[in-house]
Amino acid sequence: MREINIPLPNLDDEDNVDIEVSVGSHEKKYSYRLESIPWDPEADTEPESQKSNRQKKEMNSSERIDRLKKVIKNYDKNWELIQIFAPLEKSLNIHILYRKKGDIK
Repeated sequence: MREINIPLPNLDDEDNVDIEVSVGSHEKKYSYRLESIPWDPEADTEPESQKSNRQKKEMNSSERIDRLKKVIKNYDKNWELIQIFAPLEKSLNIHILYRKKGDIK
């Protein structure tokens, strides 16, 4: 088996998840990180106090793709992209799964 499905109920759009998995007696350790990325282009630069007072806007497809490319390009280089999940309809976030480099030999 190469994959394990781990249901994570009740995750909010903004929740991030860190997972560590050990396999067998060989002490292999795999580290995964599920990141929740806001589609909102101002989410990274705007102060928290302003975020709560502002209505979130939806971005068009090309803006979303540009945002996603930027996030992936600037992500910690010690982690590799594994999967981009399809966002739920009307979601203002998208989830991206990364695996720590060097874990797989």
